[in-house]
Amino acid sequence: MNTNSAFAETIPPDGDALHIPLSGRGAEIVLDDAGLRIVSGRRWGQARIFPYKDITHFAPAPHGFWLGTCSEIMSIRRGRFEDADGPEHLSRALSSAIAKQPFGLEHLGRISEIHTLARNPAPQRITRLVGFICVLVYVLQLNDPFVQEVGELTPALVDAGQLWRIVTANFLHGVALIPIHLIFNLLGLMGLALLVERPLGSLRTGIIMGFSGLGAMLASQAMGVGPVIGASGIVLGLAGAALCLELHHCDRLPVWWRIPRRPFIVLLVIEGLSGFTLPFVAGEAHLGGFVAGYLAARVVGFGGVLRQPQSKGLRRLAAAMVVVVSVATLNVVFLTLRESSALERYAYQLLATPHARVQSDNGIAWRMATESRATASQLAPAQGLAERAANRTGFQDPEILDTLAEVLFVRGNHDAALRIIDEAIRITRGENYYLEQRRRFTGERAFDDRPAPPPPWALREGAPYYDEDGEGILI
Repeated sequence: MNTNSAFAETIPPDGDALHIPLSGRGAEIVLDDAGLRIVSGRRWGQARIFPYKDITHFAPAPHGFWLGTCSEIMSIRRGRFEDADGPEHLSRALSSAIAKQPFGLEHLGRISEIHTLARNPAPQRITRLVGFICVLVYVLQLNDPFVQEVGELTPALVDAGQLWRIVTANFLHGVALIPIHLIFNLLGLMGLALLVERPLGSLRTGIIMGFSGLGAMLASQAMGVGPVIGASGIVLGLAGAALCLELHHCDRLPVWWRIPRRPFIVLLVIEGLSGFTLPFVAGEAHLGGFVAGYLAARVVGFGGVLRQPQSKGLRRLAAAMVVVVSVATLNVVFLTLRESSALERYAYQLLATPHARVQSDNGIAWRMATESRATASQLAPAQGLAERAANRTGFQDPEILDTLAEVLFVRGNHDAALRIIDEAIRITRGENYYLEQRRRFTGERAFDDRPAPPPPWALREGAPYYDEDGEGILI
């Protein structure tokens, strides 16, 4: 069987053009001096012309034929060709047509380099590592809510000196029965990182992720938005990097490593609008991550797609990012391990923040008094936080009064502790927990024999509600 017969029969006598028939009346692919033309059908007269110089990559595939140009990508199904081997014949014919052009040999050489790149994709090491860290941190959040409290981006606390939050907030996610926040970010991470790490490699992609995360949280910090958590800024940074590669380096990428440009931009616009209209979405973080990722890819992208050796500058930058992440992580680790000195510094920073939330004040004071080995002097800021929380609630919340009483008791001020716990007993009309706490304070019960806590006071019917300034968690 002559596999070229279907094409030989369609070549005009002058040999100027090659006609490759497609299924459908009048549908065909034409290769002539103008370029590659795809004719939908003579009835409608629809045709698309792709000049040879604009074709960046092409290849037959099991499903059909891939074609990439400077502005778009397209796939022609094998079933659309009248000949079963149509994609392979088209590939050979297109190579011959390009070779006849003045720029042909150089152009085919570049396409050959793209074929080589496609056969050697970089493994997704940094993507898997970041995904694993997010899952690990989520498990830690489930085990200890304090992880989120000390890691989320809270602008006032960053201003007070807790700079690690700019880094750690990227790895935290909203805790829920079904971890939707984490799942969506992991899906976005894996999908978009594939478009970036496959051509650029792990080191350059890690740098892009690092700048994306910093850009996201710094944008939120600059706008005073918070608390903010989530890897969405990194995901949007990868989207920015993918768009940068498509706009500036598409002539170096295999066609199946690229994105449909127009639909992708439409999705980005929709995402951007939702980020500034939905109440629980941190649009500033998403925008900051996107811009940072785009700019980072603009700097490191060209050398990546050319597989140039990693410079000392890139390696040093990546090492610096590892150091920054490690230092930020250590700050959170010391706090979650309830290390006394770390908690003391944290409490003083919180105390210096005039608009800290009541529950934050109360929570850290309670943890210092009951979950750490803080000395009486180290508990001084804890007492200040507990007193501030009690003042802000008008000394009407028994749980907050219990915290203040506990701190006073552990610091050795038993008389003041008794006065405060008596007020809690009055408010709760003699609830047993507070009576047992009083017995601890009088020595009738062992110092470390703390009674089981009662149901949360805020959930009781008739309990006063204290409105606090500030927004909920943004993702």
